[in-house]
Formats: sequence, C-alpha cells, structure tokens
Amino acid sequence: MRHRILTSLLVGTLLALLGHNPSHAAMPMQSPIDTIVFGSCIRGDEDQTFWKTLSDEDPDLALFLGDNVYGDDEDPDLPVLRAAYRALENQKGFQQLRAQTTMLATWDDHDYGRNDGGADYPLKRASEHLFETFWNYGPDSDVASRDGIYHVRHFGPVGQRVQVILLDTRFFRSALTRKEWNDPILGRYQPNPDPSATLLGPDQWAWLEKTLSEPADLRILASSIQVIAEGHAWERWGNLPLERQRLYDALSKASGATVVLSGDRHRGAIYKKDIGANAPLIEMTSSSLNASLPWGEPGPFRLGDMVGINNYGTVRIDWQARTVLLSLHATSDGETLRSIAVDF
Repeated sequence: MRHRILTSLLVGTLLALLGHNPSHAAMPMQSPIDTIVFGSCIRGDEDQTFWKTLSDEDPDLALFLGDNVYGDDEDPDLPVLRAAYRALENQKGFQQLRAQTTMLATWDDHDYGRNDGGADYPLKRASEHLFETFWNYGPDSDVASRDGIYHVRHFGPVGQRVQVILLDTRFFRSALTRKEWNDPILGRYQPNPDPSATLLGPDQWAWLEKTLSEPADLRILASSIQVIAEGHAWERWGNLPLERQRLYDALSKASGATVVLSGDRHRGAIYKKDIGANAPLIEMTSSSLNASLPWGEPGPFRLGDMVGINNYGTVRIDWQARTVLLSLHATSDGETLRSIAVDF
C-alpha cells in the first residue's frame, strides 16, 4: 500500500498545483483499497493529538462522520461555524492526514449548525456551502449540484469494488417527537410512526435506492446517527421507525455485503441485527475522537459493552480471504478495543 500512497501524493501535489484538492485526488479511485479509518465528534477545545494515531494507520481513505467541528450558529453570517472550520484547517495533524490520504465527510448536527437540527434549520443552505468549501466539494461536484450533502464514491476495479455511501441525515429530516420527560442520560425523543415523516427526503431516497442497485463487492454506508441502536432515546434512525424499516428493506435487497459506520454518541460500539435475506447487518459506531463519555446504556443488539474512551474505527479489507475486519481503537495509542470480522 505504501507505494500506492507515495504515487498518490505526487499525483495529488500536481493536481493541487492545477487547482484541484488533494483530499479527493490522493487515492486514485481505480486502485483497490484495504485500510479505512473513520471517526466523529471533534471538539475544537479538546486535545487533538489523535491525528498522529490516525496517520500512523497509513490509511487509503479517511471518513469523517459528523460533528467534525462544533459550530452551532443562528447568526445568518455563521461566524461561529466559520471560525470552527478555520481552527480545524489550521491543525497540523489534520493537514498531514489530508495530504496523506483521501478524505470524505458527512455532517451531523453541530457542523450542520443547530443541535439536533433538521429540515427546519433556516441557515442550512449557507451551512451547506461552508461544508462544501471546507471539504473541497467544488461547484461542479455532485454534492454542490443539489440540496443536501449525500454522495457516493467507488474505489477499486471489478472484483475489488468498494462503494462508500455517505448519507445526509440533517437537511431533509422531519421534526423529532419529544417525550414528556427528558432523561438526561438516555435521551428526550420517542418514535414517530407518522408515514409522512422523513429522515432522508424523497430525492435522497430515490438516489439511495438507485445507488444500492449498482454493482459492488463491499458497501460501506456512512450515517452520522446510529441505525440499529435501541437502548437510548437520543437521535437515531429508530425515532422514525418506518424510515429505518425502509432502509433495512433496501439493504436486504442489495447485492454484496454492507456494513454501516456511524458516529454522534460520544461512545463506541458494535451492533448486529438480522434484517432480511442477506447476512446480518453489522454497524460500528465510533465516537468521539477527543470527547468521549463513559456512560453506559441498554443495548439489545449491541455486541459487548460500549467503549467510553476516545476512539476511532478502522475497516481492514482482506481481498484474498474476502473478509472485512471492523475494529475500534483507542486514540491514545491505537490499542484495539473491539472488533468483528465480516465475510463478503
């Protein structure tokens, strides 16, 4: 893999000189990938030495699943969100990883601009423009061409094709239904069975179902909020149960294997659930890179205890054995904390 990255860096440098961003040029998309790092929830006021640990993994791809900055903002000029992006951009470790590998991202509420925000956030288009600018999704990109930031990228040739789908769980999401009583540990929301309530919106749903019909050996579905988890009443797909069932139905029809990566919770965990004819769906949540919380919670589909220390995730693909190893690691030293192998 090292020789691929060195070649990619030379290509990325040339493209940068031509006005293209190396974050999207560092890994040629026709090259097979075997190592992905991912994480979420980066507090700008906390230690960020984790960037070296991520770089030491020598990844082909780095995914950031939301709350990549904390910039909640109700000012039309978004000064807080702008400042948060500037602070991240100035982090030396972030700069090193960005030069080293391909980066892709989606957002969650705090880099969207409003805590638990959804479709009713009035500054969402201005926030989207900041997101696209920072992550270098240019004006000609699929992300910039439509509302929302959902997108897909493919890596590797036929037989080693990885499809990376990044969902937008903010721009189109209906208002959540609050419980009568807010549990400060386990959450404030309850499931809303209204069939008109949506998480992805009709355009993103049509796009996702079409995208899942495309050929791939391994699919990685990135969702900023958890899909399978049932043990809490914070934000999760289970707050809109009909939308989650629609997702399960779509994934059960897709060819190849799909794994879900998620963030948001400031704890890490692995989940497993039977959703249909295909093999059980595996989800790994990695959160937070530098602001984790030690609280536990019930977990009917969780495998083992939650990880309450700062963590990041890796996806390691063995193309010969046709397996993918999902692991959670401590950001301090890369120690493996949880892992599960999935055949595909």
